[in-house]
Amino acid sequence: MRSFVIRHSPLVILLLAACLRLPRLTHIGLEHDEVANWLIDKGIQAGNHGIYFQEAYGHEAGFHYVQTLFITLLGDNALALRLPAALLGIILVAVSHRLIKTLYNRQTATIAALILAITFFPTFYSRLALRAIMLPVLSGASAYFFWQALQHQHRRHTITAALLAGLSLYTYMAGRVVPIFYALYFGSLFLFSWGQARARLRGFLLFSLLGCVVIAPLLWYLASHPGAEARTAEIDAPLRALLAGDLTLVWANAKLIIGVFGWSGDPLWRQNVAFAPIFNPLTAILFYAGVALALWRHSKADMFALLWLATATIPSTVTVDAPSTIRMINMLPFLGLFPALAITSLLQKNAMLGRLLIAVCFIWGSTRTLTYTHRIWPNGGDVPFVWQTALTSAARYADTAAPYPTTFVGWTPATMDAPTIELALKNDQIGRRFTGADTLVLPASDHDNLVRIMRPTTPDLPLAPILERWLQTNGATTTAHPHFASYELRVPRDEWSGQPTLFGEQIAFLGHTDCATAACDLITIWQVTAPITRDLQIFVHVLDAAGNIISQSDGMSANEQFLQPGDLILQAHTVDLTGGAAVHTGIYEPHPPYPRLLTAAAADYFSLSLETR
Repeated sequence: MRSFVIRHSPLVILLLAACLRLPRLTHIGLEHDEVANWLIDKGIQAGNHGIYFQEAYGHEAGFHYVQTLFITLLGDNALALRLPAALLGIILVAVSHRLIKTLYNRQTATIAALILAITFFPTFYSRLALRAIMLPVLSGASAYFFWQALQHQHRRHTITAALLAGLSLYTYMAGRVVPIFYALYFGSLFLFSWGQARARLRGFLLFSLLGCVVIAPLLWYLASHPGAEARTAEIDAPLRALLAGDLTLVWANAKLIIGVFGWSGDPLWRQNVAFAPIFNPLTAILFYAGVALALWRHSKADMFALLWLATATIPSTVTVDAPSTIRMINMLPFLGLFPALAITSLLQKNAMLGRLLIAVCFIWGSTRTLTYTHRIWPNGGDVPFVWQTALTSAARYADTAAPYPTTFVGWTPATMDAPTIELALKNDQIGRRFTGADTLVLPASDHDNLVRIMRPTTPDLPLAPILERWLQTNGATTTAHPHFASYELRVPRDEWSGQPTLFGEQIAFLGHTDCATAACDLITIWQVTAPITRDLQIFVHVLDAAGNIISQSDGMSANEQFLQPGDLILQAHTVDLTGGAAVHTGIYEPHPPYPRLLTAAAADYFSLSLETR
């Protein structure tokens, strides 16, 4: 049995990596960035091809084409979005094993692959539908073929290494460090090993030429679209300070990055368990010992790996929020190497102690990753908000409940809520509307006027108090769920049986609630009469005797795209009636020149009769 495990250890490690990356892959909701990825993928399916997409702050195209293949095969769902990253994370373990085995030996490679397989950092990015995990797979494979080319001078290895190195830049912005690594490595050979460099000069030139050819289309695109990478201007303060001669920010980042393996950590919950180091204390000690050992020995393989590690930290060093794990993701092919070097050295001197360290590292590391993955991280910091736990839970409940038309109250009704629900809600027969907390949409219903409203409670997004009171007054049944609250009610449509006032042939004013005091909370009630083709805002203006606006309340957070004829819109307003001579309501488009919709009588408002009691 022992000999079988040793002989097949790479396969065993890959199975272990799969066990940490694949189970409960869709248990947590979808992050906004993951939903944005899906929208880009749908654009590719519709024929919007490119090498770079400017949506969502700019995305290299490589991972999106892989992801689009999966949603084409498996459908529009969270599994199809995340499975490519999970499989790439498993492949990365194999790439790392092969690379380190080529540079060192089988034993070191096996230990390094085991550490990579069980560490939370690579596991985390293998479980999200984000493009970053593709970078170390391609760059690590490039490094493998490059080293083979150095040792054997086979042209096919040089060509393969150059193609993979170039393609790695089409995965994630941190891939820009790959040509930096090769340029520095070439430079070091010319400075310190002139004889070796001269013997391989032709191969270096071929590698550089092919790499430039592959990269050229991306560079041309970025040069001709200077606004494509708007995100960099928001995060590059340390780089700008460095270029101005100020090393303060870069040095502060560098100290944090040195500590990220053992005592500091990524400060953002969306990228890690906040402030948790990459390794547990024991593995961290082994990591730093391995780095020291590599520096002391400074063999060709050691210097290759150390230079790779150093260049991988550049994107985090020159940007804010250091130490950012996602910006250092290119270190992953060599992440497990340095603890493995320390353990291998111990095995040569004391085999029992070395095996004990492997066992402790395995138990501690895998337990830590399981705990972080399934218990600590999903409930920490802003994760429930960013990963839209409430919306996902509401969609899963709606799939099993009575199929009433449903309004989802959310934080981003105009942008991300709708595609999130489209990915999470399996029952396509459920009519859905999307709105914010100050606007209540009561959908037209074929279920005896029964409708459902759902709003998040993780984190809590309360409805405007007057809307909450209206629901309770009109007999809504409220049920508290772990991450959301649901309201079910029969819409009292007979309550507004007067003559409606039609605005713009798409929406009609039905009525309003009364005011109790001069500081007035009220609801204006509207009905959709035709599909709405524009963005709209509802206003209530209090005017003095001269016609000047002295108090106003504008709003309408419902996503107009999903509104259907027969839907009722209840808009909450807060105004001050003190000194008011008239109160007007109406609708306008919230874009210059802010045109108002007109009634059949060509009026751009309706006069309200508001009297305090």
